[in-house]
Amino acid sequence: ALEITGHARILDLACGPGIFSRPIALRLREGRCVGLDLSLPMLRHARRRAAGETRPHFVRGDALCLPFAAKSFDAALCCGALHLFPDTARALGEVRRVLKPGGRFAVSTVYHSGLPTNALITRALLSLGGVQAYAPEELGGILHEAGFTKVRNLHARGLWMLMSAEVS
Repeated sequence: ALEITGHARILDLACGPGIFSRPIALRLREGRCVGLDLSLPMLRHARRRAAGETRPHFVRGDALCLPFAAKSFDAALCCGALHLFPDTARALGEVRRVLKPGGRFAVSTVYHSGLPTNALITRALLSLGGVQAYAPEELGGILHEAGFTKVRNLHARGLWMLMSAEVS
């Protein structure tokens, strides 16, 4: 979804233990992968897991106020955390701000299909854990409002969906 090249600068937003940051960093010849997370213990774990590898640079920070200059990255991803952010629109606005023109964004998040069983599960996730689920049209609208173009729903089944978008 990101169409990664060996020279790209990639942001892994809410990187957790570096599940995506580490393999992306290995694919980059001259580029750089930066994993950002709010949790210091999670970042420590990510650094330990990446020891001895061509590894990403891990940074502590908040998705709602990214500590990077505008147009710093060629691509960004957020896999498994967008549904936890307290202000989705603000986080996506920050991602948009730090992406260069032509930059790509991929997001994997909790999917709300509207089917009765799925609706019951997603309501429970929200009330018990603060997990927000999205219908593709809903998240697509939020991405458009944040300034993204070419929004695509790449996968939506079960409880997960994957979408991509670009910056003009």
